[in-house]
Amino acid sequence: MNVYRVNPEVEVYEISTDLWRSSRAVVPPYEIINPRHCSHVFVKGASHWVAIEHEKEQNRYLILSFDMDSEVFGEMMLPASVSNGRGLNLSISFFGESLSLFHYDDGVLSDGSYYNICPIWVMKEYGSVESWTKLFTVDLGRKID
Repeated sequence: MNVYRVNPEVEVYEISTDLWRSSRAVVPPYEIINPRHCSHVFVKGASHWVAIEHEKEQNRYLILSFDMDSEVFGEMMLPASVSNGRGLNLSISFFGESLSLFHYDDGVLSDGSYYNICPIWVMKEYGSVESWTKLFTVDLGRKID
């Protein structure tokens, strides 16, 4: 499988000048996962994407945001059980007024049976890592060969 990763860059269109310009934002050292197929959501005046931070021990996944008014990047941690998982299987959306996270997970259990699930998380208080709440887990069925 091809994995596409890009470092974020921002250009801003100013209606008053009818011109595009490069943002002065300091771009963090993260990469957006699969930009061709990535999920993106606009919540609370900011765009959000799932991103990866490359660390020596293990990669860490997080939500990268870009505030449209202040032109500042921010980051939000994912639930602890998700942040060190497989980032290619993460997508974000919104649920009501809240940021939500879909974590597609599959594999083989110790008894040899296959699982294919999707826990759905919601950040009940925007920006508060402690407010991530798993609403439910969808069973996507078994793998068919």
